Amino acid sequence: MAVIRRRPVPLIDEDEKNHKKQRSEVDVEEEAIPDNDSDGELVEHHQPIPVSPLPAALLDLPDDLITRIASARQYQDPSHGVYYVTHVPDNLKFGGEHMFDMSNFLVRPDNYAVVVWIIGKVFTPHFVEEDGSWPAQPFISFTPIFREDLRAATKVCNIYAKPKEVDVEINPFGTIYAGRFQKRYKSEKPPSEFRGVYDATSSMKKKAEMKLYDARKVKRDDIVLVELRVKKRFDPDDNDVDKKDRPYRISFQLDALNVLYVAPDRDEGVVYGF
Repeated sequence: MAVIRRRPVPLIDEDEKNHKKQRSEVDVEEEAIPDNDSDGELVEHHQPIPVSPLPAALLDLPDDLITRIASARQYQDPSHGVYYVTHVPDNLKFGGEHMFDMSNFLVRPDNYAVVVWIIGKVFTPHFVEEDGSWPAQPFISFTPIFREDLRAATKVCNIYAKPKEVDVEINPFGTIYAGRFQKRYKSEKPPSEFRGVYDATSSMKKKAEMKLYDARKVKRDDIVLVELRVKKRFDPDDNDVDKKDRPYRISFQLDALNVLYVAPDRDEGVVYGF
């Protein structure tokens, strides 16, 4: 029997030029969702987990930061629904319509959204407009430090899609896109500031114990731990299909951003001799 495979639409950006298009296609149903109540406190391992061979992005980083990154990649807290991307189970469920409609998100048993961690290098941050105003849809694209993490992110998108995707190629550009709405659908109020960026340059703690980091200062090449929600993404062409029967693919919604390392400006130390 012939197997008909749908042509996969990569979760990972094919090109930075596609970001605007992707943002315009984000499902408006995500606008009213409760905050995840997980503190996501990182417990350092007593024995450093070896990172070998080191990816190029880690070669110039301090040894203690490399150790912290290695520990973070082992983190999983099923009771709070927090997993590093390489540890995401393949048997999670989408939520229900209780106090909040969480049917578009992977959730833990109490209907709060599961949070997936990925560590990467910032490629394109968009948390403020050129005129200084807050964007309606802030986003970040980033390159996972470890290629294994990119493969794991692709796997999450494959196994939780409906129908399940197969043979999805890893994007050669290697970036992951994650955005969110900061303005309610059809609201006349201006977008609010995304206040989910934290200073984790020294340690990861409970969110209440961490200092906020100015989102406007996040820049290319910074090393960040990105917290993501796993969300259904529907094709507008299927709007006439009952939602419970509607096919969907998977996207990532930005939940929080933890700045692990502030990279030097690209022009720092540059001297032109002409």
